[in-house]
Amino acid sequence: MQTSVTGIKKIAVLDGGGVRGKFTHGICTLLAFNTSDGKLSKVFDLIVGVSVGSWIAALIGLGMMDLKESSKTELKSNNILFSQINDVFRNENEFGLLANPKYDGVGKHELLHRVFHRKQMKDMLTKVAIVCLRLQGKVEIFQSWNPKHQDLFIADILDASSAVPVYFPVVEIPNFGYYADGGIRANTPLNHSWLQADELWPTSTLRILSIGTQNICEIDIDEDFKDFVKHMGLFAWLAFGIFDVISGAADDSEIKMMRRILGLHNFLRIYCDCGSMRLDDISLEAEARMQNSIKNTWSKDGANLLRFCGIK
Repeated sequence: MQTSVTGIKKIAVLDGGGVRGKFTHGICTLLAFNTSDGKLSKVFDLIVGVSVGSWIAALIGLGMMDLKESSKTELKSNNILFSQINDVFRNENEFGLLANPKYDGVGKHELLHRVFHRKQMKDMLTKVAIVCLRLQGKVEIFQSWNPKHQDLFIADILDASSAVPVYFPVVEIPNFGYYADGGIRANTPLNHSWLQADELWPTSTLRILSIGTQNICEIDIDEDFKDFVKHMGLFAWLAFGIFDVISGAADDSEIKMMRRILGLHNFLRIYCDCGSMRLDDISLEAEARMQNSIKNTWSKDGANLLRFCGIK
């Protein structure tokens, strides 16, 4: 049963992480299943997403993850994005990463436009903010309530926010410029989310749920490899998967800051514990690990999550 929390503004902050976004989607599906009416779009006052987290933010904000009573008994939601995720990682570059990204981006572009059609930011049922990075190096946040952004096509913004360097080419948003994955600067965009929310409501009313895919980049360096690591150049970093290293880095400074600003009762962080995994790992083993992580996380934290979100 869903209950309101008087005066509290609930914000969901959704990390990037490529295929690991299945974890975030799974947790959000379980939240929807446990609401009284299945309408996840009504649970949060603001949803902030970056990279694949922006995809899920858009699904929630548009009501595309709201469950109908007929589907709740089967624990189903609109999974049209992640059921087709393999389409994103097609047309792999055969000539090396120095000349071109690993993928041409066509599959990602087509999937997002197939799912979101011509929906615009003004079609959101709740406030949604999407984090992107301009090629000039400035973080830009597209807001569904901003008149300058309301007529933009959602698919274009999601395509830009998930244009992971090395993996995908940059994306042009017409009349705005060229963008890359916002996760380069803020893969856990807590500071940006707090600043967005603080412009809308008093800090004392904010409650932030952060769903992440970090703390998972594990690269083992054996004794024979140490000298090589000391002199790693571009080729070595590409071999390691440089963006996987960046996005999986376990910097918890923003998390500690939010706990201090909001207090333990108004900040909750959960993250995928599925181990080391590249952003484009679509293997059956990776899928199994993510499903186990969803199951284990819900078993451990589900009740607390429901209380935190005002769902009883």
